[in-house]
Amino acid sequence: MTIRQARSIGILTVLVLTALLLPSAGQPTGEAAAAGRTQFQHIIVIVQENRTPDNLFHGLCVPPFGAANRCSDMSTVPPSPIAVKKYNIQTANWLDKAAPGGTITPTSVPLGNKYDLDHSHRGFTRQCDADPGTTQCKMDAAPARGFRFVGNATGVITPYLELATQYGWANFMFQSNQGPSYPAHQFLFGGTSAPSAADDAAGIFAAENITKTGIGGLKAIAGCNAPKGTTVELIGPSGEGKLIYPCFEHKTLADLLGTSLTW
Repeated sequence: MTIRQARSIGILTVLVLTALLLPSAGQPTGEAAAAGRTQFQHIIVIVQENRTPDNLFHGLCVPPFGAANRCSDMSTVPPSPIAVKKYNIQTANWLDKAAPGGTITPTSVPLGNKYDLDHSHRGFTRQCDADPGTTQCKMDAAPARGFRFVGNATGVITPYLELATQYGWANFMFQSNQGPSYPAHQFLFGGTSAPSAADDAAGIFAAENITKTGIGGLKAIAGCNAPKGTTVELIGPSGEGKLIYPCFEHKTLADLLGTSLTW
């Protein structure tokens, strides 16, 4: 099982689509042309909460839309010399130390369903099942509900699959603290869930959802406007446990891209 699969319990699948990949003013010249670069006119980010690539894009690997070789054949994409699968999705033989033979194969669920893995940080550590000697994830503790993928026999997810095949596919977009909605949303928009730049450098991140107000619904108030007593749990090099008020200050996409771009 790969590092990507070790992170598959993360709650966000992010598909970044580079639409209309034409230079906005003529063709690139000089160094940009030599490197094959161009200027992006639009970047579209589609977020499917509580989905993973294995769950939502399994149809890339099987008929009627996909084919097995799309997810099994290895190839290199220059300039990287490392061979990777075109769509690095695992369709079978997920490790499960409790299963006969030590592996299980995921089964299908409808697109609209109540299936949801535990995606708290503690849920991640259980599925990680770290080796006490090496601290490496053995990834052999499957969740009680098993692994599931969205079936595409009726073509219900074909629009998603078309986007993935016609535009850019990036299946390595996971936050590093393996946490649920609150920190994951911050990683999506700001690249970190650290309370500050200094905390980010020190490896200290928000790791769980906020307490007191909850995370769902219109009554959930986070950030610097959160009611007194609201807290969020942090994780750092020494582990998880410290609680702080969730008022953070760090740069986001909006800060870095400036005011000339629309959202």
